Amino acid sequence: MQQLPLSISLRDDATFGNFYPSGENTLVVKSLEQLNPGGDYHLAYLCGLSGCGRSHLLQAVCHQFPDSVYLPMAELSDYEPDEVFAALEHQALVCLDDIDSVAGAGNWEEALFHFLNRKMLLGGVVLVSAGQLAEGLFALPDLVSRLQQGLVLRLSQPGDEDKARIFSWRGRRRGMHIPQEVTNFVLRHYGRDLRQLMRLLDELDVQSLEQKRRVTVPFVRELIESMDQFDLLDGMDA
Repeated sequence: MQQLPLSISLRDDATFGNFYPSGENTLVVKSLEQLNPGGDYHLAYLCGLSGCGRSHLLQAVCHQFPDSVYLPMAELSDYEPDEVFAALEHQALVCLDDIDSVAGAGNWEEALFHFLNRKMLLGGVVLVSAGQLAEGLFALPDLVSRLQQGLVLRLSQPGDEDKARIFSWRGRRRGMHIPQEVTNFVLRHYGRDLRQLMRLLDELDVQSLEQKRRVTVPFVRELIESMDQFDLLDGMDA
């Protein structure tokens, strides 16, 4: 078996201060900020559609605790589930992202169920995320029941207006002035997936500094075209 990667790096920008909550998501964020190994909840289940910020928030929780582990479950298919969870038992905080990636795999579901039971006895907090609620997702009834017993939080997908605010807000936090016409252009022509928007913002931050250019619609159009061309070439090389 490969050595378990217990030191997966957290993104520096994946913090609570860098997350723009909208609507009911404000209450979700407050609940996550209050999670701690000595608190009322030892298990929390965060669900929401892809691109709504689940991974960001799990990493934000980890940033608050030095004795924590963040693991994206989708990247652990080559490992033995019992070995994975045995290595996590004594961590104060364990964040398991995208646990729906192991849904339907009997060995993973059973190992996850037993891990959660052991952690309830050993103490600490387990925070998991998935794209939907546990019922109807996992085949093991005992696992569904266990996940339902914790704090269940639903993260809403931000609407287009919220995405525009997030794009501009995150830009301002980086010291960029993003005119409204640029934000409108991006949402119309680049897409509305938040991960794509943040990827574009990362590239915009780098290129505007390197090229010493203001953030304008023509500049953003050039950048989007170059990124699309790079993705096309990368796909051809794969």
